[in-house]
Amino acid sequence: MQFLNKFAPQAHWLLRIAIAAVFIFHGISKFGQLNQLAEMMQMPVAMITMLAVVETMAGLLVLVGGVISYWVTRL
Repeated sequence: MQFLNKFAPQAHWLLRIAIAAVFIFHGISKFGQLNQLAEMMQMPVAMITMLAVVETMAGLLVLVGGVISYWVTRL
């Protein structure tokens, strides 16, 4: 098991990529059906659009946080 220790500094990328993929996929998929989601959730279209943008940006920030700094991830 000692040979796995050399991969420890990069282990956080497994979680980052998985979480970012989920956020980005679900965020982008909302853009194609804004009106239907707004009707289903009984919310304004502007709020659903904001939700899609924030969800997509959160996934991107999780990835960027691994490269730049941890403050981006915490944001």
